[in-house]
Amino acid sequence: MCRLPLDDRPLTEPRADRLDRGLPGAAAALAAHAAALDAGEQTYRDPVTGNRVLTARTLADRGTCCGLGCRHCPYVPT
Repeated sequence: MCRLPLDDRPLTEPRADRLDRGLPGAAAALAAHAAALDAGEQTYRDPVTGNRVLTARTLADRGTCCGLGCRHCPYVPT
C-alpha cells in the first residue's frame, strides 16, 4: 500500500467540497467531529442523518484514500 500525502489543513477542517457550512446541521456535525477527535473516537453520529461518520484521524491512520468521498478525507484531493 502506498501512503498518500495529507492535505495541508487541520484534521478538524472537513473537505470544503464535501460539507457545505451553510447547510442546516453543518455546525453541529463539525462540533460532533471535534468532540470525537478530542475523545479519540473513530466515528461520530451525524446529528442530522444519524449515520456514523469516520473521523479525519481514523482516515489518516489508514494511510490511503478509499475513494468513497468521505466528508473528512484528510488526503490531498486528486
